[in-house]
Amino acid sequence: MRAVSNTARGKKATQQQRASILRQLEALEKCNTVQNPAESDLLCGKWALLYQAPTVSSGQSSSSSSSDDDMESNRGETTEGPFLAAFQPLTKGLIRTQANLQIIDLPAGRVQNKAQFTVANGRWKGALNILGTAVKAEAPAGTSVDKVNVQFDAFVLTLGSISWKVPLTWVEAKGWIQTTYLDQDFRVGRGDKGSIFVAAKLPDDEEQSP
Repeated sequence: MRAVSNTARGKKATQQQRASILRQLEALEKCNTVQNPAESDLLCGKWALLYQAPTVSSGQSSSSSSSDDDMESNRGETTEGPFLAAFQPLTKGLIRTQANLQIIDLPAGRVQNKAQFTVANGRWKGALNILGTAVKAEAPAGTSVDKVNVQFDAFVLTLGSISWKVPLTWVEAKGWIQTTYLDQDFRVGRGDKGSIFVAAKLPDDEEQSP
């Protein structure tokens, strides 16, 4: 996991780094020993995002840095997600993500995506918690059960001591998460928007990313 360190959860990774990391993660995926990750108890719990980026072809030619246009086109795939990323140009960097967490509870059929952030150089702390359902996806006979279908139904935005809960009935916010490597400490997965990510398991009482 040293390869994904110092990339600010993928935001600061160059195209060259992304290609190298992708090759290493693809090699790790081939070492997965959990045959049906979506049915494993290991998948449930609290996960802290270590790295996320759009996938690029392992053989693709890469430059040492991304252009402004490339970074803008990939903004929706960054670890802030489309919500916080959309506000960054307006706030000129006032919003900074501190941690990205995913809490999976398959027996209860629930999932939470939680982004913790600060505003105005740490003057205020906040969190965006997107709530939804999580259901194991059906897999063809003889193949790995590795996908979970998710559908988000509400989000809670907290700033300081004030919280707002907003239902998402006005938008069809759904997709899937595929777990391609899983053990007691780490998880590699792919999302329906074409990204690959690495997450670390946290104790239930811990809220900060490693």
